[in-house]
Amino acid sequence: MCFKKVISAILCAVFALSISMFPAHAVESKTSTDVHLTVEPSGTVPGLIDVTVPDCILLSADAGCTDLTADKNFDVINNADVGGVQLARITAFAVPEWELVSPETDFTSMMANTKKLAILGDGHDLSGTGFAKNVMIAPGGKDTTVITGKTSVVTAAITDQPVANLVATFCLSAE
Repeated sequence: MCFKKVISAILCAVFALSISMFPAHAVESKTSTDVHLTVEPSGTVPGLIDVTVPDCILLSADAGCTDLTADKNFDVINNADVGGVQLARITAFAVPEWELVSPETDFTSMMANTKKLAILGDGHDLSGTGFAKNVMIAPGGKDTTVITGKTSVVTAAITDQPVANLVATFCLSAE
């Protein structure tokens, strides 16, 4: 569980979303869609969070290549009629058998198929403490984070295999 302090006019309610990411050489068997998530006001959540986010993002790399490309961006849409929602942070966590490493790693010198990767949002490393995006999304508004990555060279196609979860932290505006 994550706790945040109340800071001036912002009351923070933490809402974590796990979005599975799948590396794929060919992505014909999977499609990525969006999911509409709503958190109703309660004792611990001071207001309504009503956002749409991707439920998965498919990553792919060409044979012999270390660059990963995503089939879509990490788009967050604020579906609320009133009240902004702040996308505070995006963090990636590797699933078992995979390891997140620094994007500064020399992936070209790694042995093939090492199951190590770096995931970036808008060019920022999403591992560790993640990317402090801190952007306010107005009612009906949208924020886009471009997802990219790197991995060691793969010698065979990898399909439908989760490699990481993305966690988005949202805060509600008290105004």
